[in-house]
Amino acid sequence: MYGYGSCYWGPGNWFGGGAFMILLAILLILLLVSILRNSGRKSPGHDNALDILKRRYAAGEINKEQFDTMKRDLLD
Repeated sequence: MYGYGSCYWGPGNWFGGGAFMILLAILLILLLVSILRNSGRKSPGHDNALDILKRRYAAGEINKEQFDTMKRDLLD
């Protein structure tokens, strides 16, 4: 009754065939860009040493001299 390629769900019938493939490629590129952007972000609870040092100085746990010495040690 229906020949090969006449299936409604085939890519040849969605958006004219080629347009479906272009749409799929765009969606895959957007997904890849989203993954790459989010992979560089720090997750909460994973601060680096300088962030911890700044937090300790702001909380008053260490004084300016200690902060400067520790910061210099970290950056050297």
